[in-house]
Amino acid sequence: MTVTATDPEAVAQATCDDLVTRMAPLRDIVRPPADAPPHEVYGVLVDVRARLDLAETLLTESQRFRIGSRSRAAMRKGEADDAYTEAMAKLAQQAVRRQYEGVEDRRAQANFQTLPLRRKARTAQRVADIADDCYERVRTLYFSLRDLRQELLDSLRYLEWESHLER
Repeated sequence: MTVTATDPEAVAQATCDDLVTRMAPLRDIVRPPADAPPHEVYGVLVDVRARLDLAETLLTESQRFRIGSRSRAAMRKGEADDAYTEAMAKLAQQAVRRQYEGVEDRRAQANFQTLPLRRKARTAQRVADIADDCYERVRTLYFSLRDLRQELLDSLRYLEWESHLER
């Protein structure tokens, strides 16, 4: 898929896809069988720890992406709201006003005048929604990897406890 810099949603989706694509393989771990010796479980545990380090980096990237997107969306919404308020104020100050013109007519004019900014605000909000979804997906993968590490630690402790019983 070719992404142009003029389509913020496509750029955001490509960024999200890249993060999730880099994160997903980190979760693909072959768990040792229940009767595996401790050194085998430990080897997988070390591998999972290394994968978690990479996963933390990707989680941080997705979090920065999310925060930046939310910030831009809030900024764009503020710009659109300010422009709408200014347009309404200018319409209210006009010296000549038609008798049949009501508040709804002025609102429609102000909405039309601020349409480009409101479109940018909606686009920025959709980008923020993509970033939120991306963060949640990466976060879910990160925590599942962390939970797997904990399960391996627990099984290693069990194997250690079981070996003490045999003595």
